[in-house]
Amino acid sequence: MLLRYLGDKVPYLQDLAVLNMLNLNDGWECEVYSFELRFMDKGLRQSRPMILRMYTGQEVPLLGSKAMREFNTLRQLSCAGFPVPQVYLLECDQVHLGSPFIIMEKIEGERLDHLCAAGSPAEREKLFGEMCELFVSLHNLHWRCFEEQELEAPQAVQREIERHRELAIYAQAEYTLPALAWLEERASTVAEGALALAYWDYHSSNIIIDSDGNAYVFDWAGAYVTDHRFASLGARCFSPRRSPRDLWSCRAAVRKAGCGL
Repeated sequence: MLLRYLGDKVPYLQDLAVLNMLNLNDGWECEVYSFELRFMDKGLRQSRPMILRMYTGQEVPLLGSKAMREFNTLRQLSCAGFPVPQVYLLECDQVHLGSPFIIMEKIEGERLDHLCAAGSPAEREKLFGEMCELFVSLHNLHWRCFEEQELEAPQAVQREIERHRELAIYAQAEYTLPALAWLEERASTVAEGALALAYWDYHSSNIIIDSDGNAYVFDWAGAYVTDHRFASLGARCFSPRRSPRDLWSCRAAVRKAGCGL
């Protein structure tokens, strides 16, 4: 089915072949497959490592299509020069593969958390520093590139509360609703903060380092424009569960890059 779909979408590529399909994970939000795409283009035989992300989880109405949101976010990040995989195709119709999906570049390399686990303290400090510099670079991008509607800071806080209420109901975590109601009552007293694109789950498992030492951040399905303070709360690189040395490395890198934490 994937081969037939690609043949319809990119008819200028000849002798298409989908090879070495491998299921990389089967999570609650999406299924991820790697595959090799072989084809003839202008008389030359070529091969590209690719990723298929299928969004099999239930959609949360307030958040819209996860496939469309991640595709558009990746495209805008790439245009802004932020290191992410290139996206090639977006499909929101479930008729082809049974769920919405995107097809994107596969980055060959090692996950940053694996490199940190195997590295020396000095190597780990350097890697955490690079991860934090990327985090700061992300928050320095103008949020307007990632948000279609006009948005003021108070609206962002209110939208965040509504978003978490929807997520609580979706995840059957209704015990959090009283806390959200308490926050909503006091939202008007919160000082306005700058808006930023929040990754929400920023950690070393979602960063790949290629053979040239370049870092790429992937898995953007939850990215969302919000108050930058929410974005910092959602970054697990600053978790107190990390060692004191690793936390010091993270915070020192953030201060050096010019963003307080």
